This record gives sequence, C-alpha cells and structure tokens, in this order.
Amino acid sequence: MDLLRRDAPEEIIEIEKPVDRDLEITAIIGRLEKDRRYPLLYFKHVKGFDMPLVANVYCRYKKLALAMGVKEDSIFQEYLKRKANPTAPKEVSSGPCKDVILKGDDIDVTKLPVPKISPNDDAPYLGTPVTISKDLDNPIFPLYNLGIYRHRIIDKKKIGLYYSWGKYFHYLHKKAEDRGKPFEVALAIGLHPAICIASMDQNHMHEFELAGSLMSEPVELVKCETVDLHVPAQSEIVIEGIMQPGARQREGPFGEYPGYYGHIVDAPYVDITCITHRNNPIYQHASSGKHAENVFFLGWEADMLSTLRRYYPTISKIHMPFHVAPYFCFISMRKLNEGDAIGAGTAAAGMQPLVKYAVVVDDDVNVFDEREVLWAISTRARADEDFVIIPRSKGNRLDPTTYTRMKTSRDGMVTKVVIDATVKTGLPYELPEAIHEPMIDTINLKDYGINAY
Repeated sequence: MDLLRRDAPEEIIEIEKPVDRDLEITAIIGRLEKDRRYPLLYFKHVKGFDMPLVANVYCRYKKLALAMGVKEDSIFQEYLKRKANPTAPKEVSSGPCKDVILKGDDIDVTKLPVPKISPNDDAPYLGTPVTISKDLDNPIFPLYNLGIYRHRIIDKKKIGLYYSWGKYFHYLHKKAEDRGKPFEVALAIGLHPAICIASMDQNHMHEFELAGSLMSEPVELVKCETVDLHVPAQSEIVIEGIMQPGARQREGPFGEYPGYYGHIVDAPYVDITCITHRNNPIYQHASSGKHAENVFFLGWEADMLSTLRRYYPTISKIHMPFHVAPYFCFISMRKLNEGDAIGAGTAAAGMQPLVKYAVVVDDDVNVFDEREVLWAISTRARADEDFVIIPRSKGNRLDPTTYTRMKTSRDGMVTKVVIDATVKTGLPYELPEAIHEPMIDTINLKDYGINAY
C-alpha cells in the first residue's frame, strides 16, 4: 500500500466513509469495474468491526509489476525467468503475525470483517486466505502445498473449507481421511501479492520457493502455535485448525466466478485451534462472483505461455481476460505454417480445464484488448473452416454448461471451441491494409482538459 501511495497513487483509493460489510463493499468494487478501473481499495471503517479491510490487491498487472519490481510490459518474461530460479524459504523464530495470539475462549473468527458478497450467499465467506498444508508422507516444509479456496463462517471456532475435486489439496486431504487421521491446515491472510500468485500456479510443487523467487528474497516462515505447519511471518492474520476425518457441513448457495450461484454441497470444515495476527491488522478481501480479483490468473497465463512455446516458439502473448468468466484464452503468434494456430489453440484448451474458447490471432493483435480480438475474429476467420469444435473435454463443474458423457446431467465435461483468427496464407487475393493510428498511443487527453476517466 505504501508502494502504491508513492509510485502509483492512481492505483489506490482510501475510503474514510463507514461501509456495510454486506453487499456495499461488493457494489463499490463492481461500480468501478464498469469503468474498467481496478484500484486497490482501502476501507478504513467497516460498520460493526474494529478492523479495516483492503480489496483489489492483485487484480491488475501494473500492481503486480510494482510488487515484483519490474516493468509491466515484461511481467510475463520476468515471471518465467524467476520461476526457473527458485528461492528457498527461511525459517525465523517469530514475526509480526505473532503480535497477538488467541487460543481457547478468545478465538472468534466472526470478529473479522468478512463481507457477504452476493445477495443469496448463505453466509459470509473468506475468499483470500492462502491455505497451507503438507503431505503426511513428506513432512518437510519445502513440500508444503499452497492454495486458495472458499471458507464459510459457521461459528466463532469453525469455518468451512470447500475445494474443487482434482486439486492437489484434495489428494492430500483424502489421503489423511483414508487413514482416519486429522488433517492440519493454516490459513494466512494479508500477504505479499507474490505469495498469493504463487499459490495459484498449477505447475509448481514448491510454492514458497516460487513466491520467494517472485519477491527476489526468501519467504520468512514461522512455526504455528497449535499445528505442525509454518506460515509467512509477515501475514496480517493466521487461522490454525484441524479437519477431522469425515467431518462435513452443508453450505451454499454461493456466488461463483461464472456469475452464477454454485450448488449447495456437503463440504469439509475446520475446527479452529488458534488465531494470530499483527497489531492493528488489515483484513484482505477478494470479491467472488465474476469480479476481476476472483478471475485473475497471471501464473496460469505464464505457465501456459512457457509450455506452448516449447512446441510453438513464435507465440508472443497469452491472456485469459478477467472482465468475464475466465473461459476465454487469447493467444497471439507469428504463424509460420497453416495448422499452427489450431494446434496451439487445441493444446491450450487441453492444458487448462477453464479454457473453453481458445482464440488464436496474429501478433499484430493486442490480446489484452477484447475489441481487437473480436475484430480479428470478424475479419480473419471463417466459421466453416476456422472454428474447431471439441466435445467431451474436461471442464469445471461450476460452468453451468457441463455435462456427462450421455449429456443427461451436469458433471465435468464441456464442448470447447478453437478459433483460428489469423490471416491465412495462400489466399487467392490480398487482404486490405489494416488501419493503424499511432497517435492514439501517444496523445495525452489531459492536454485537452479531458479526464482519463
């Protein structure tokens, strides 16, 4: 926050007016998103709570670039470079997250200003904690698993922990349950953005090492009070707890990233054994539903870029636009052969279950501008030749269009589409020259007395 105040004050808005945690915070975030504005929001006063709240911490490349100390236009290259040079975490004896230690009757998670986000949500949900766990068969801290899930507030000492099937956390939790053993977890809230981004990287088994490389310094870890885990010492808040084998609670509906309410489900829960936090902590929040911070996937984009370049080295950029549910993937490349675009798009759709529409464009098209991508589809693609439909593909159950093999009920398969929106070679005619207006990128509206917003 201090970094933004100093180097990018347009990226932070500090709100003095007291706000209601239920729906009002989400409404403010959503209103700004309508103008394509994603500043960090610091709500200093949440009605009924002593703790302030911060949102929109990492839903913009510019903020992440500042946090990593790199230029925005090189963030993908720097991400991959640093990912290739992991930095081991460092254990320390204590840290700011230990300023206050609450056990026993002092535990009360309902004192956190956790918003109710969507009108029909059945409870407030914590959405930003990085959940830390480890494999029972590999109990050394470099093999910790990090992930971000949703946590329904049940009562003072109990929260839900809902995760999608197939994640590594699912494997670890199931292993413990199959052995009839309790499973320890720790939830770290209010972290350096690099740790949050590293926890979402799906192709890295040592997320603390990745986070350290992104930060250009080791992540300092401190031992928990009541569970055998380590957590980032600089965390604002830490929730420690135990998941008992077979323990479930019913939760939902809950507004999910596609813009629909998810199913009512039986989900595991955590018995809280300890809460620690900084003096004067700030609660970090991220809106669910189709809001930007809930569908921002720098790590996924970078990983896909790195993998696809092994087979298609002329791919320049990849973007999963977060203005809508993240089912689109835009890929730009300098095409050498016909078939490259369909091949790259098909590979992307197969790599990432969320990618339902893979659109491949030439490298003169800006994949970060949906208008340019739509222009390329409109003027460079023929549906009868350049659209490839792939049925029975692995998807995500929260997508309301999923189906079983017989298409009789919802499960986890979707039909995917790959679109070759590149200029075709060997055409019997030449395409008209595209219009380029370089002044658009250099003109300063303030010179004309026009506010940029």
